[in-house]
Amino acid sequence: MIDWDESTFILVGQSLVDGHLPYVELWDNKPPGAFVPFALTILLAGRHIIAIRLLGAACVLASAYLTFLIGRRLWGSRAGVLAAVMSVVFASLTPGGQPTMTETLAMVPVMAALAILIMCRHGAGTGFAAGLLLSLATLVRTNLVCLLVVGGIDLLIRSAARDRARVARLVASYALGALLPPVLVGAPYLVTGTWRILVESAIVAPLYYADLERGPGAALGALLATLAQYHLAIFIGFLGGTVLTTRHWTTQVGPQRGQTLLLYACVAAVTGSMIFGGPFYRHYVIQIVVFLALISGHFYSTLLRHRHVRPVIVLLAVGLAFPAWVLAAAYWDLGTKTLRGDQDVVYQLADYLRAENVRREPIYLLDYHLVYWLTETKPLSRVVTHPSNIVRESVLEVAAAPGATRESEMTRLLEMHPLFIVKKANTGYVDAHPETKTILEQALGRDYELVRNIRGALVYKRKADRLSEARPAPPLEVRAPGAPPRFARGQPG
Repeated sequence: MIDWDESTFILVGQSLVDGHLPYVELWDNKPPGAFVPFALTILLAGRHIIAIRLLGAACVLASAYLTFLIGRRLWGSRAGVLAAVMSVVFASLTPGGQPTMTETLAMVPVMAALAILIMCRHGAGTGFAAGLLLSLATLVRTNLVCLLVVGGIDLLIRSAARDRARVARLVASYALGALLPPVLVGAPYLVTGTWRILVESAIVAPLYYADLERGPGAALGALLATLAQYHLAIFIGFLGGTVLTTRHWTTQVGPQRGQTLLLYACVAAVTGSMIFGGPFYRHYVIQIVVFLALISGHFYSTLLRHRHVRPVIVLLAVGLAFPAWVLAAAYWDLGTKTLRGDQDVVYQLADYLRAENVRREPIYLLDYHLVYWLTETKPLSRVVTHPSNIVRESVLEVAAAPGATRESEMTRLLEMHPLFIVKKANTGYVDAHPETKTILEQALGRDYELVRNIRGALVYKRKADRLSEARPAPPLEVRAPGAPPRFARGQPG
């Protein structure tokens, strides 16, 4: 179960370990903090995918513990335990929940900040810690900047009765905590004169990505479909908990009302960022699972307290049936292959390329790009750190050159004459663009020969006598001075 986003994070993390700032040697449109946990894990444990997965598991468990603390504070120990367990189960059952993803990493500082805001007395130290943690989360997932706003508003509202001097100190400490991480991250880029790369990659590129043509209606539909398929039990629990909260609103004391409102504000803010923030992918839901689990814990603990055990069992069984079946089928397949001694195609590819490319000449992986890491090679250019970036013209504007197109970049890469090119029979992101596909197919037919088919991974090797026959790349379409970068719409993620 290897996810290509996770593979990209690993590659950039390894580049960071090798002494290169994110975006300078290898590139992805995630904020720079997304790669640091991967780099630290590689630095400590080496090139082992199990260590990367243990990082993700540790983050899920840390988030669950913080979820327990918050649930216990708001609704009692039973609610806290149920919320923690459901956060682990449903985060793991989410599509993309098995690899280590940025959503999983970001929820640790988010839940730590939420625990501080709910459980600690508001003061300068609280404000600083909350701002720092939410800023760290934003440096892992850009859309979580919405929680930085929510946290600041929460501090202001719940501190409004204090004198102005104390409120000013609280706001200043929160702002200082929020500013510290981006200042520390930006300092190396300023020192090395690469700050423009940071701005274009971490700020400009995600803004164009958010403007891709998949409207909020489509994103909302995809979100609801994902919740219905994989998170039905906690979605129902969330609705039930909301009903309970509304019914008992007048009996809650002032602080508990504020703390409950903070939870709902977080749900609304993160959900809104997913709906209005560009294309939606199902693993994004991990960002709201902990909040849904918290409110669900309140609902199910209330049912159990009133001895309504059967409805709880039925709801959880129905809600878990489909995602558990999907995950169990995947692990059954994995277990069967393991017992037969079958390696994953990624490891088979890595073994083959290590043996056939002893000198570590350049290779081009249109699929299975974790093999770069396993064979200690690197992508042909920073553009294709994530293979599908080659068809995203919004990315090419930043990571390649102004005016770069899919066709010109594919031609440029093929003119580097990589020793091996690896692709699936059907590489969807290329096949969706006929002109780019034609350039690739012509080069494969002219300059390469198919030497191996490893479980559907087609391995092409360069013909020794065809090095001088590549066509020149078409000229770049350089935009006029001051014109905004052109970006493509509706491209795959």
